Amino acid sequence: MTNQLLLIDSRPAWRLDQATRAQGLQGVANARAVLRSIEAKRAEAAAEATPELTELAAPPAEQPTLPLADAA
Repeated sequence: MTNQLLLIDSRPAWRLDQATRAQGLQGVANARAVLRSIEAKRAEAAAEATPELTELAAPPAEQPTLPLADAA
């Protein structure tokens, strides 16, 4: 197998310094916090809208029906 072409080098030639890495991790943490707050606001809005929807979705009042004629 010594003649096989190496397609991907498992060790990258570049490295991030600690300050750049920390800044990137902070950016990811900030983005996640924003997404969590958006999800919380959506859940809160859905909870506030739910009573109105349940009022509209109440079962209809029973309607009078006409007796069916015998098919005999």
